[in-house]
This record gives sequence, C-alpha cells and structure tokens, in this order.
Amino acid sequence: MLLAGVAMVVGLALCPITEAGGRGMSAGGGKEVCIGHHRIGLPAGASATVTATYAGLRVVDEGAAKWGDIESSLNARAGRAKSSKSPRSARAEAIYRAAGGDPDKAFATSGLVGFDVSNQEAMLAEHVNKSSEFAFEAHRLYDGRHFVFQGKHNEAGSYASVRDGVRKSIERFTPLPANEIPQSNGFCTGNGVFAIRDRHDIGGDAQLYVTFPAYPGLKFSLNLYGLVERSKEPSFMERVGRDLAELGGLGGNVRTLHRGSREYAGQKGQLVAISMPLEDGGSGHAYKYFWHADGEPRDPFRPEIEAEMMTETDGSSVDVDTIEALWQQIMGSLQARGP
Repeated sequence: MLLAGVAMVVGLALCPITEAGGRGMSAGGGKEVCIGHHRIGLPAGASATVTATYAGLRVVDEGAAKWGDIESSLNARAGRAKSSKSPRSARAEAIYRAAGGDPDKAFATSGLVGFDVSNQEAMLAEHVNKSSEFAFEAHRLYDGRHFVFQGKHNEAGSYASVRDGVRKSIERFTPLPANEIPQSNGFCTGNGVFAIRDRHDIGGDAQLYVTFPAYPGLKFSLNLYGLVERSKEPSFMERVGRDLAELGGLGGNVRTLHRGSREYAGQKGQLVAISMPLEDGGSGHAYKYFWHADGEPRDPFRPEIEAEMMTETDGSSVDVDTIEALWQQIMGSLQARGP
C-alpha cells in the first residue's frame, strides 16, 4: 500500500552527511548527495543511504584488502561450489524442454557456473535457488579497496557472455569518496560512478533513504527508475486516491494539505500531501508527502521519480510548518547532473 511506508532499501550502511576531504558540496549547512544522474541537498546532521543498480550490477565496497587474501578466499569458495551438486534433475530437464529450452545450456555440471582470475580481477558464478539461475560476483581492487559487483542471470551456458559484459561495465566505474559529487554526468551508485555509454544510456535505478536525528520518526525516500517505455500501471494519482479512500473508510480524518502539479528537477509531476490524527489519539498529527513524475523513456536525465516524506503514525516530532520547510528545502535542491 502506497501510504504504508517508504520503500525498503538495503545495501550501504546509514552514514551521517559530513565533510569528505573538503570535496562535498555545501547545501544550506548540510551536504549534497549524488544519486543516479541527480544530486540532492540534505540538512546538516541527516543520515542517508544510497543504493543502486547499474547494468544489473550492485556495487559493494568491502573496504581495505590485499589481493592475495581475496584470491585465496575465492579459490576456496569456487572449490566448494565445484564439489556441490548441480541443480539439474530429470524434473528440471522436463520443464525446460517443455518450455522449448535446452537443459544443457541451462545448467552447469556442478554448483560452480564459472570462475576466472586474471590481473587482480576475478569473476565467480554459482547456481542459486536450486534452479538454472546463477549469482555472480566480479571482484576488483581500486587503490587497495576491495569492490564487489554483484548480479544474477539465467542459464549457465551464457556465463562467458555475461562475464565479458560485466568486465566492460566495470571498466567504466570509478570509486568516489563519501559525499563527493563527480564532475561528470555519470551514474552514481553511492560509492562510485559509472561513465555512461551514450545520451540514451538508461541502465540504472537508484534509491535514497534519509532519516533525521533531530526529528525522530521522520523519513524521506527518493526512487529513480530508468525507463525503456512508459509504465502500464495505474497512475500515481489513481493509486494515491485509492489509498486515501481506504484510509477514510477506516475512519481516518485525513486532511489534504497539497494536491496538484509541482515541478522539481525540471520535471513536472503530481504532489499529494496529507495530515491525519495520530493513532494513539494524541494531540499531534502524522504527515505524508508524495511526489511522482512519469519520466521520459530512454532519457537517463528524466527518469521516473518517486519522492516520499512521512512521519510515524503513532507519534510525530515535527509540526506542519517544519515538515513543509524540510520538503521544500530537500526537493527544491534536486537537480539532474546533465546531459
């Protein structure tokens, strides 16, 4: 349900928005964060998580490491996977043949799909979920820091082409210190940036999740989705309308604060902001702000965007003036970093 909470985000640990070698950009006493092809300013003291996938890759910074230790660990993992049983079975073969597939291409002969090591770079792929699906990890050192590029694919027979494609994507990746805004218009992952291939490279999705220690229970999230084509799902306003009707049916005294068109980051979208009584019957109110822009297909700098700011429904540390000011400050700072 749209009003139930912000999108769940996993990945990088929450970190305060603080100075990073003097290279972070000031934003009204706070800092700017790079997310996808955008930048956004956050208040001082806010804590933020950025997660992203680009070309199907999730990037994890494992910290300082030595290549010898990495290679030794991967060799041990590859050995265990190779000694494990392939998920191929008579039933799986029958299912793939019935679907017109080739079981010989779908499955490896063991749990190990592929393992390559060269020039302090490694790729390891293993079957997962007892199916033809395999998870892969590409490992590389950047100035002594261990980065892992994670993804999934189907059919073991496609491992070689997947490996080559991942290598090409990694060649366009540059790690970044915390809070640094790159000069390029590349795709930020929270710990680095991918140089884009061309003006129509829409290979990434990104999420930002923010909490505010000064305002317990207040949360903000931003989701950016690269579009190949327009979504066929019900419109944002239709979904919000259904949720508001459901809240009203449950006896909620919902008050609309804003409803209509708003433009942020050069994109026109629909804003809905509401207040409602606290669930515990207290004297305060809970607040929820939502903004959605449809985006333009095949334009990485005009993605589909969903932004949400909300308080807890059983208690609130902010009043309407505070949440309104924070919303305007944060959303007013959202900018595309290109083309």
